[in-house]
Amino acid sequence: MRKTNEHYNGVKKVIRRARTYNNDIGRYKAHYEVEDNTYYVEVSTGALLIPKEVAMSQEIVEIWPQPSVIFEISKTFKTYEALSEKPIEARAETKINLLIFVKQQLSRILSF
Repeated sequence: MRKTNEHYNGVKKVIRRARTYNNDIGRYKAHYEVEDNTYYVEVSTGALLIPKEVAMSQEIVEIWPQPSVIFEISKTFKTYEALSEKPIEARAETKINLLIFVKQQLSRILSF
């Protein structure tokens, strides 16, 4: 995991939009690039996962991603307490499901 500022504005916009679905999502602190084109994003109250394509697209086109994608991202949010209790296998499964969902949404949008 490598700390980065890449797509900083897009990450912050996604966080702001995700907060509309989950008020527990705090203020941006930092984000880290992980191996599979995903950002692990630390916020003041915990962490969430944002696919790199989503952050990049959010910088370019503010109306994308669709609300359903943002909703799925908001569901990846975990408090610091929950992160310390959850086994790593469960965190990996959440991440994989999110990536599959986002890729399906991207394919659907790009096919128009």
